Amino acid sequence: MMWVWFVLAGICLSLELMLGSFYLLFLTVGLLVGGIVAWIDMSIYWQLFAFALTAILCVYVFKLFGISKHGSTKTATSDVNVNLDIGATVEVTQWSHRQTTVHYRGAQWKAMLEDSITAEVIGQHTIVDIQGSMLILSPK
Repeated sequence: MMWVWFVLAGICLSLELMLGSFYLLFLTVGLLVGGIVAWIDMSIYWQLFAFALTAILCVYVFKLFGISKHGSTKTATSDVNVNLDIGATVEVTQWSHRQTTVHYRGAQWKAMLEDSITAEVIGQHTIVDIQGSMLILSPK
């Protein structure tokens, strides 16, 4: 019966490598522990208990140490690790109802003032987000 646990672990690991979900990896670890418990010839109830407990503990540890970053307020468009334009500086010469046109990377871009900023300041601004083809700016 122990070979079933290891075959299922292999299938889960193969799916994990194709899909990239950590949760399938946790099931794989649980299946391996279930197989080890079967190898030492314990009952099916102990095997299932070891499998379930190990998989649940893996998920708990994953969540506990914050490896999964749910609740992040940054979007991909405003994350400097994803979008290398974030943090770049542009020169604003005029504003018209919180919008302007700026020269950036050899082209003219439409730009808008960040929602939390109330004053339309002339001068250097930092790109804090990009929404479509619109740069979102904050005064430097």
